[in-house]
Amino acid sequence: DDDSAMTSGLSLEECNVRQLMALVRRTNVLRSKLSAYESAIIEYIREYDINGEKFMSLPRREFAHDIAAHLGEQRTTGSLGNLWKEIHEQSNTSSASLAHQNKHKNEQQQQPVVNNVLWTNAPENITDCSMDQLNHILL
Repeated sequence: DDDSAMTSGLSLEECNVRQLMALVRRTNVLRSKLSAYESAIIEYIREYDINGEKFMSLPRREFAHDIAAHLGEQRTTGSLGNLWKEIHEQSNTSSASLAHQNKHKNEQQQQPVVNNVLWTNAPENITDCSMDQLNHILL
């Protein structure tokens, strides 16, 4: 699915406009405080071609003020700032989670398993095995 940015392992910077719109739609702030403005906020993102890279370069205050001006509702500035913050937090959480998963995956790949036993100092060749390692392999 082209819209599932964070679940597909993309960073926020890599999101296209449609993926950013999908992220915005899934935020709690949009659902709770800005639901009446959802279509106008999405329209703003589409109209100004805001992808993840552009979004990351926008300061929180500028993002909130620009969209509030577009909506003609200055009283939404605080909630729009919270929307910016939630998207950034989701990005940081997803990136940290992905980095942790990749680190764990790399650690598992680097440590060979012989007979379901993890060997952290696995020999390259059988001639490099200690007697204990050979016994383990043979028994």
